[in-house]
Amino acid sequence: MRKVALMLALIGMVLLAANLYLSKPIEISSQNQLSKLQDNQKVSVSGKVIDENIYSNSRTLILDNNLTLYCNCKNLQTLKEKNIQAIGIIDTFQKTKINILKIKW
Repeated sequence: MRKVALMLALIGMVLLAANLYLSKPIEISSQNQLSKLQDNQKVSVSGKVIDENIYSNSRTLILDNNLTLYCNCKNLQTLKEKNIQAIGIIDTFQKTKINILKIKW
């Protein structure tokens, strides 16, 4: 019985991970659209970086459309004044931001 429960739990986790990985991101272009979405939804954003705060292991990017992106990417070159496209997940822990999964410039 425990083996069956374990197998079902593992299959469920794989299906949830596949759903997140294979789902199409929702394209957003403003803070208003972001506030209408739920936590942990996959989104796609693009814009010009107007402000960049670099920390020891991460950085925060502010886009020209007033969206805040959080990136665990300490080894990237500076992205200020560059146009970027990013795919991320909405996080509303302290304030609404997007945790970046993939970024292109």
